[in-house]
Amino acid sequence: MRLYVRQGRRAAALRQYQLCVDILRRELGSEPEAVTRQLYQQILPERVTTRTAPELPVPRQPRARRPDAPTPTRLT
Repeated sequence: MRLYVRQGRRAAALRQYQLCVDILRRELGSEPEAVTRQLYQQILPERVTTRTAPELPVPRQPRARRPDAPTPTRLT
């Protein structure tokens, strides 16, 4: 959503939020997290521009290990 706003594609950002809501409800029976809803609320007003695109923190996701990566060994 942030990327769309920075590109000046506000409608695409709002559409992306709706897709997120629909998939979360249908697949998981849940709602978007508060940070996602907050970003959506900031994008809603017409006055949001690429220069004022919301800068909310991006939650860090754990990095997935490659299947062919060696298993780390624990030193004792």
